[in-house]
Amino acid sequence: MAATWDSSALLDSYGIEQIGAGASGTTHYRITERWRVGLTGNSTAKDALDAGPAIGDAHGTVITSELISSTASYASDQNVMVTLVYEPEPDSLLKNAYGEIWQWDLATAEQHITHVERAGTSGPQTQSHYPSSGAGHYLGRAIGVSDSDTVDGCDIYRPAVTLRITKEWKFGSEGTLPGGSISAWINKILANIAKIDDDLVVGSSTILIGATVSRTEKRRYRAEYVFAVAHDPLTEGIEVYDNATQTEVTQTVYVNGWDYKWLRSAKKIDIATDEIVTVIADAHVARPYDTTDTLKEDLGIMGSAL
Repeated sequence: MAATWDSSALLDSYGIEQIGAGASGTTHYRITERWRVGLTGNSTAKDALDAGPAIGDAHGTVITSELISSTASYASDQNVMVTLVYEPEPDSLLKNAYGEIWQWDLATAEQHITHVERAGTSGPQTQSHYPSSGAGHYLGRAIGVSDSDTVDGCDIYRPAVTLRITKEWKFGSEGTLPGGSISAWINKILANIAKIDDDLVVGSSTILIGATVSRTEKRRYRAEYVFAVAHDPLTEGIEVYDNATQTEVTQTVYVNGWDYKWLRSAKKIDIATDEIVTVIADAHVARPYDTTDTLKEDLGIMGSAL
């Protein structure tokens, strides 16, 4: 039993519709073709469909379109009329030249802080004291210092930016997966979870906080990577108390995007007023995350931020 497909079997492409240009600038088309397929022996219409292109196969000349349906009807005992419909790949209008979809979520989240960035009355994140000659000057940049000498702090909004990158690989192309196989690909994802990368987004640090890997009904392997994004680096001038001079001095502190910074307060005696005041004793920066230089290669990401 056999069904014969060859170039002479194509009767016509009676429907070609331009439906737009994708993110990479490529024009996309919906194509409908009609074929006359010859049968031999006891072949059936099903044999004709099985011998032809499979769902998800790319069109022979318009590679941005793939087969989404094929139907067959008998024209005679030895011939079947087959109609093939091709459409752009899923989300193809959103994909870049490397088949990736980059989606940004530019949001905020509440964060509890105990200090502002600088003391004084000018510029952002400052602190003012009334009367101006009061002991409040010796609070440093602490927020909400009460009579019981605790630093209450306050809740503020900080940027909470996430980046989601989606990419697919077709069945049969496992060798093109990162690492060359599914198991190696999964291991590469696991190795990059919760690591800092400075190359994915220029001027920012990213952390891979999650990934979803699955098979789709379109005969593909689909990966969805989720990153948290922070600006990097930051340089701050923090006013700390110098025990030697018994005055506040500015200490330059370098804080990368995902470093953890904390300030320690202490009680000191103001030599001018002989009063006990609260000051910033010292500043600390911790780097709790490992870094990676191979994130894009490991995850198969080839594009860049919009």
